[in-house]
Amino acid sequence: MIPLVILGLGRIGAGNIDLAGGVPLSHLAAALSVGGFDIQGLVDPDEKKRRVVMERYPNVNPEIVVDSLDALPSPPGAIMVIATPPENRLEFVTDLLDTNPGLLIMEKPLAADFEKGKKIVALCAAANTELRVNFNRRFDRRHVEMQAMAPSKPKTMIMRYGKGLYNYASHLIDLLVDWYGPVRAVKAIVNETDSKKINGQDRNISFCCHLEAGFDAYCIGIDGLSYDQFEIDIFAEDSRLEIADGGAVIRQYAPQASKHYSGYTQLEQVGLADIAPVGGLAELYRVIQIHFDNPQKLPGCNGNQALMNLAILDAAERSFSNGEIQMIPSFER
Repeated sequence: MIPLVILGLGRIGAGNIDLAGGVPLSHLAAALSVGGFDIQGLVDPDEKKRRVVMERYPNVNPEIVVDSLDALPSPPGAIMVIATPPENRLEFVTDLLDTNPGLLIMEKPLAADFEKGKKIVALCAAANTELRVNFNRRFDRRHVEMQAMAPSKPKTMIMRYGKGLYNYASHLIDLLVDWYGPVRAVKAIVNETDSKKINGQDRNISFCCHLEAGFDAYCIGIDGLSYDQFEIDIFAEDSRLEIADGGAVIRQYAPQASKHYSGYTQLEQVGLADIAPVGGLAELYRVIQIHFDNPQKLPGCNGNQALMNLAILDAAERSFSNGEIQMIPSFER
């Protein structure tokens, strides 16, 4: 059995109950569904969240559902999951590394800003602790299949999001970099309706990424929506791939001559739409289990890739403020 400790019992740590039927969409649900993990700590200072977990998971030993790490014996070699907001990540990591974790998993983003992210990655490297940042679409079966069939040389990408640059847009940027490689420059697209940062709230900024692969990807942030916006269109010379409804809907298109007008060519959907909830967490824990049973390179977003993600988001904010193109440094992948 692989020891596992989860810090943060909110939606992604232990919540999201019945969010998508039988698809596990929290770390606790995923670990329990896969099996082979010894849950040795569920930590949250919020008494209500701890109570909900104990009610929803009556087979979990209530003695391990505690308000702080100090209330637990921390076994060396355990998987430590940080599913808390990013603001205090650096302090969490500093404390956790003293327990010699076998693997450190963090929810996205890596940190609240790029400078703190650099310190986290450096601390993990110095402690020889493997770090992964959870972008669940990297493990979702349908997204893995999509990556294989996506256009290899896009002309451009259009990505649309709401609910914050460091929230939804970070997922878009991870997918962009994972599929198509490093971003070299970022330029904000500024207009009179662009959102203002109020009381430190994560805002929706529109920006353009120029990739080393030679094309531009436009990330359009939209305020004031009464629905979730997370959509991607990948345009190639002879095809279009559409990822809609947060990844739950996938459609492919191909050109059809004289579809509506003689002598003109429009796109026609190829086959039926592929519709299913986005998962990825159960698949993540299966990969972790295989990794612990037979150590090999662990897939997923590593520290340097998570730093590139933060660098791009940080560059979008700086470009939004000063109107200038921001260059992105190189990172080992």
